[in-house]
Amino acid sequence: GGANALSTTLGQHKIPLRRSATSAKMCAVPRHFSTDQLARLVNNLGGDAAWAAERMRTVMVSLESDELKAQIGTTFLTSGSAADGHTRVLFLHGADSSCLEWRSVLRTLSSEPLLCTALDWWSGGWTDRTPITVALQAQPTPPRPWTLIRQHIHAFWDQQMDRQPLVLVGTSLGGAVA
Repeated sequence: GGANALSTTLGQHKIPLRRSATSAKMCAVPRHFSTDQLARLVNNLGGDAAWAAERMRTVMVSLESDELKAQIGTTFLTSGSAADGHTRVLFLHGADSSCLEWRSVLRTLSSEPLLCTALDWWSGGWTDRTPITVALQAQPTPPRPWTLIRQHIHAFWDQQMDRQPLVLVGTSLGGAVA
């Protein structure tokens, strides 16, 4: 609550925004994990988490739209091969989650003729939320992040997946975004 409490909605889903403990910037409730925290998580979980952590990458995605011009550090997990004829699948996690939500699915599918990518989008994971969050602060209340989120996912598809046709899969709020 309080004077600084903001939230945004998509359908029946309400996503609260909060002031970061380390700055006055607004951010989505899910917190970023540091590299050290990720290492501890992987060491504690092992198995699929360790497999996934070895395949995670962060790249800069350029977003150039009327609403936002920014470089967004974008984290994702990939398995499989981009060989000719292999179907590409893009997985979107639910709210307050990360690409690790898909680790068991991607590991299971890694032997199939697929290129599977699980993307951390604005609602969670290790992708930098700052550019979209700052743009949301400039919007009237309640902020509407969905155009910016779609633009970011589209820019990722354009720059990292070579604009190839794909199957888009989402769970929970990721399904609504998909």
